[in-house]
Amino acid sequence: MACFEAGVAAADPYQAVAKALSGRPKIVKGRLIYVALGKAAGPMMRAALDWATPDQAILVTNSENASEFENVTCLIGDHPTPSERGEAAASEVEKCLANANEKDVILLLLSGGASALVPAPKAPLTLTDKVFINDQMLASGMPIEDINTVRRALSRLKGGGFLAAALPAQVETLILSDVPTDDPRFIASGPTVPRSLEEDAGAILKKYSLFEALADRVKDTVSEPIKPAEPNKHIHIVGSNSESVRAMLAAVPDGLSYFHIMQPVTGDVEDAAVEVAERAKAAGKGRVMYLSGGEPTVVLKGNGKGGRSQHLALRVAQHLEGFDRDWAFLAAGTDGRDGPTDAAGAVVGPGTIGRVREKGLDPEAELANNNAYAALKASGDLIITGGTGTNVGDLHVLVLG
Repeated sequence: MACFEAGVAAADPYQAVAKALSGRPKIVKGRLIYVALGKAAGPMMRAALDWATPDQAILVTNSENASEFENVTCLIGDHPTPSERGEAAASEVEKCLANANEKDVILLLLSGGASALVPAPKAPLTLTDKVFINDQMLASGMPIEDINTVRRALSRLKGGGFLAAALPAQVETLILSDVPTDDPRFIASGPTVPRSLEEDAGAILKKYSLFEALADRVKDTVSEPIKPAEPNKHIHIVGSNSESVRAMLAAVPDGLSYFHIMQPVTGDVEDAAVEVAERAKAAGKGRVMYLSGGEPTVVLKGNGKGGRSQHLALRVAQHLEGFDRDWAFLAAGTDGRDGPTDAAGAVVGPGTIGRVREKGLDPEAELANNNAYAALKASGDLIITGGTGTNVGDLHVLVLG
């Protein structure tokens, strides 16, 4: 837990933005406009306000991370499923951008969750269309990069749409990255990164057998020719999952050998769990700690309640049942919210599976129903932190005695 907390602290949005803005000139020929979007919008906005007073400012986040600032329009959207109030918030952002001119500077403060928080479906698509395809993609096990490539094709603001709406103003983007690769195209679906010719949303949907079930208007939209635009050079990553993994090293106690794993954990959560278990069984003697981050995906086959970190933790516990060595494994989201639950994730160990069974639950059945939350609540292994105000993906800690 000390390692996890150190990783979350390293992703502090206020400090990340304050550091990025430190020493920058505050002189703007026209107006200075702030737009903060995402789960970390509040603290990112606070840092910008402490740096300079804008002429106009708008913020959109989820209800748990809601913030109020004087002379800032603060709006609420929803995550992970887009909502009507999020669509209304997106319209307010567009109105703000429409008034900008070539002398103005727009500072976009971007963090994870923004893609769902400000849905702006391209005509003739509706919010219902976006919610349907969003839910289908999340249930398919599709990696976040592919999900956001599709989202980029469906939105007025994503895929460089924000940048296009803001022109001819200068747009600078400060990003708190929740994507393992830190690729600006995929963080909040790249609102200031124009689409490129190699992006093929239709092919991705066909790969996961989702294309044929879509309405014709959705098929037509994802199949529209892409009009390449000039890239935006003013994009800066100010915090990321890899930085948080490095920060966890500082919390490793004395007397432990450790392996710092920079390769992010991605792909199917079932494969990720096997890798963690095999790493534990192959570890050398002594007290060993493995640190990693990432964002695996879950294919939804049941109707239970859980998230990728809880599923990963419970599956690892199952794979290591009977392992003749003391161990503990933590998997948790830095935003404090794993899937549609109030848990950040879980810490499991040798007694987890036994405690689940003692409560009358079958671990395998719960995993098959995507119901890891119920099992881990029964075993007492959930991590409950509340919203942390940041979001740089998941962190994982494996300790061997």
